[in-house]
Amino acid sequence: MKTLFKNLAILAILVSPIISCDELEDLVDVEKSVVLSENFTVDLKGGDDSFESQDLDISILTSAIEPYADLLKKVEIEKVTFQILNYSGDDAAEFEVKFSGDGTLFMDESFVASTAASNNTIFEVSDSTGLNTLASKLLNNDKVTIAFSAESKNLENPASFTVQAKFYIEVTANPLN
Repeated sequence: MKTLFKNLAILAILVSPIISCDELEDLVDVEKSVVLSENFTVDLKGGDDSFESQDLDISILTSAIEPYADLLKKVEIEKVTFQILNYSGDDAAEFEVKFSGDGTLFMDESFVASTAASNNTIFEVSDSTGLNTLASKLLNNDKVTIAFSAESKNLENPASFTVQAKFYIEVTANPLN
């Protein structure tokens, strides 16, 4: 019986460093939050020429994240928002704005731009699947290409505005990796 207890004690001593190492690895995780802000300028002529699109690369390798670039463990996009700024044009014009990241659509929103601008409306992405896909692409590639488009079906006169998009991102790195 003494031998059984000795063996169990030795086993417990041998197993505890393994558990402790895993716990220690999680303890040294470094979490950084970053907000990437990008502006898309929209200048529509009206009539049949009321569509515009742009591509822009975004990268998580900001000055706060770059030291951990090779140690990234997890990237999570907490939310993406956009807001209409500096609207000039027809007050009744309705617009549809779409955002996609490397081909994955994550925002498709319709609104009256004059109302959204004057009310300081902040639109928030609710497609968690699209954001999770985007986060995986950022983890694997450090950057993604954001495709943006704006369209109006009832624009009679020229209109211009800025779409300010903000990406709220949480990055976890581990120096032991």
